[in-house]
Amino acid sequence: MFFGQKIHPLNFDYADTLTVAGDTVELSGPGIRLQVHCADIFAGCLRLRFMNAAVADARQHSDAVAPEWREGRPVGVRPETERAVFAVEAGRIG
Repeated sequence: MFFGQKIHPLNFDYADTLTVAGDTVELSGPGIRLQVHCADIFAGCLRLRFMNAAVADARQHSDAVAPEWREGRPVGVRPETERAVFAVEAGRIG
């Protein structure tokens, strides 16, 4: 919430590089490093996990998926025309 403050573009860090390594997409810039992982939990259920690489414990504890299915299987990612694509039988996320 900003409560009357002006949103100024210089107040935010912007990613200018997209890197794909295995099952991880990383967006990085001068002051930012974000990671995106995708897991195939079970048929029709994918999990996207958005993580700040600057945080020591990146686990998400508010997961609504049953504990025995939380890990899932990592989904490989491939770059396609300036974007990353996670693809499994259930669908594609770009």
